[in-house]
Amino acid sequence: MSDLLSNEALMDVAFAALDHGVDSIEHGGPLIPFVMTATGEGRSLQRFVADDFRDAVEQARGSLRETDADIAAIAYEAFVNIDGERADAVIVEFYERGGAHSGLLGQRFVPGEPERALERVGNPAFLGEQDPLF
Repeated sequence: MSDLLSNEALMDVAFAALDHGVDSIEHGGPLIPFVMTATGEGRSLQRFVADDFRDAVEQARGSLRETDADIAAIAYEAFVNIDGERADAVIVEFYERGGAHSGLLGQRFVPGEPERALERVGNPAFLGEQDPLF
């Protein structure tokens, strides 16, 4: 099990970003990629818009190069493959300054519509570690 999961402050921001992402598309999407940062003064959220969501995610990552945040999370919508089955998911990359790795969380869902709310599928899952975000 990753050490990232035992960091209460880090996981609090990661799950706040995950919940905000899911709530943002409760009655339809797409999710506009965003960065949630935390400092000693509180949290902030910044969205990134581009013609292609991958460009928006890269803009979000790039915004962290000069951040003074202690903790950051990037949230976006993507597909995951579980047991060969493709599913919609909200993905959150999360990191605390000075850490050796950043982590990935995912929440699968069935998309919502104006008349029907999004349905979460299963529980959020830890998807692994990757290089630090900043």
